[in-house]
Amino acid sequence: MKKVFLEIQSISQKKVKTIKIVMLLFMVFEAMWIFPLKYEFSIFNVAMIYCFFMVGFVLCAVTVRKPAIILLGILFSNLIGLALRIWLEWGEVTITEGLTPKSVILTYVPVIIITYIGYVYTKLNIKDKQQIA
Repeated sequence: MKKVFLEIQSISQKKVKTIKIVMLLFMVFEAMWIFPLKYEFSIFNVAMIYCFFMVGFVLCAVTVRKPAIILLGILFSNLIGLALRIWLEWGEVTITEGLTPKSVILTYVPVIIITYIGYVYTKLNIKDKQQIA
């Protein structure tokens, strides 16, 4: 895992703007297409949790911002994704059936929390230990 972290970090130092734009677009569009989550055990949900954790991992490798700024960035990108989803569903019957406050909270809060946990875990266990060694 440390090797992957170092590789992502070296790539991000060469192409800083490209990596940050790709991460922002990924976070916006993943927020748009995952809605609403189905709460059942499936391979798709397990893979999605892993992907969000890895997004936090990559965010830690790419940025040197404070954790509060990263949390606000994750929240803001998911809000943009939600707004795009509302715009996509506008005028359809599914907006009244699927877009309820409960489904929005049960979809986006876990996504934000898992991504942030991935960031904090990577920061505490890989990045800080790398600077010490």
